[in-house]
Amino acid sequence: MKRLESLDVLRGFVMFCLLVLETTLHPLGNALNCEIFDKFLILFTHVEWQGLSTWDLVMPLFMFMSGVSIPFSLSKYVSSNSKRKVYLRIFRRFFLLWFLGIVCQGNLLAFDIHHIYLYSNTLQAIAIGYLFSALLFLNFKPQWQIFICVTLLLSYWIAMEFISIDKFGGGDYTPEHNLAELIDRLVLSRFRDTATVKNGVVVFAGWYNYTWILSSLNFIVTVMTGSFAGQILYGKNSFILKKPRISDKNTRESSCNIDYKNKIQMSEDAKINIRKALLLLIIGLMMVFIGWIWGFWHPVIKRIWTSSMTLVSSGFCCIILSMFYYWIDIKKHHKGFGMLKVLGINSISTYVLLSVVCYYNIGNFMLCGLQSDLGSFYAFFTALFNVVFIYFTLWILYKKKLYIKV
Repeated sequence: MKRLESLDVLRGFVMFCLLVLETTLHPLGNALNCEIFDKFLILFTHVEWQGLSTWDLVMPLFMFMSGVSIPFSLSKYVSSNSKRKVYLRIFRRFFLLWFLGIVCQGNLLAFDIHHIYLYSNTLQAIAIGYLFSALLFLNFKPQWQIFICVTLLLSYWIAMEFISIDKFGGGDYTPEHNLAELIDRLVLSRFRDTATVKNGVVVFAGWYNYTWILSSLNFIVTVMTGSFAGQILYGKNSFILKKPRISDKNTRESSCNIDYKNKIQMSEDAKINIRKALLLLIIGLMMVFIGWIWGFWHPVIKRIWTSSMTLVSSGFCCIILSMFYYWIDIKKHHKGFGMLKVLGINSISTYVLLSVVCYYNIGNFMLCGLQSDLGSFYAFFTALFNVVFIYFTLWILYKKKLYIKV
């Protein structure tokens, strides 16, 4: 099947947010010291705890897109008698993503056993979500996949609401005493991000309240919602999207005119694709609505990845994907997305480069002589130089058609 161009552009959009916007806007805001611009920057700032900002959608969107690609890459293996090779491929990708997550978090750079943290990065959340989503896609029908996702959402909610241990849980959604926090402390212990050992006792940083173990239930659902979107776009397993029959009358009239017949076919295909985009939009709106309603009892909190947050964020992801799919793959508006394609096709490379390579030293080396001239804008121009340097690196890979896949 033809490559889904809107998916590459959307990946590029997420990388653009991480590489360009996050890197440059905040230094620019500090330099401008403008109240209006500071209010604008709220759009690019995570909420402290409860609620959801536009910037909080970046991580779910990254995970969601990893699920969209599953039907396109694995559909040919669904009916295969032997799945050994594809299973090896899935587990290989899982371990590589997990290892890269540790590297990107900076937990291997010093090779210090006392500062290695096992589960603390977006790539690892993608890894766990991809592993289970791929296995579910290969072995279960869509209705069973949906049932499992609903079960995972409800299991997380039931655990958070009704399990109480000491001062944790029992419907407590505060940063200090929610059940997901306790489970991370018990399971990860010293290997939890920011944890230190003092006099033989594990000490957890009070400001760190991201959770991973119990939240993994909903990481899987986030990637699975992407897989469902991918199944819709792939055109399989959905009676709603079955190809309309071309009438006998149209067939007879076009039997002597191949071009006319092709036009009819293209018209029917266009209708199907529009129906796909509309279905994604409707599903997205429904998930957002249900998620916010559920949020009155089960708060929307990204840091612990609550079930209501999973529905809201996945719903927005569906809506965003439907718009990109309609504009790029249906309406064929391909111009103006060159930069996003460069970032999107090598999205994992972009993320790793941004996290691991210290380009700031290069920027400081090149611009240090201008620091007094640039004044408060020095940090902004240094960040901008870093963005250009990283993009140039990725542009070379793109032109050489070197796509680093995991």
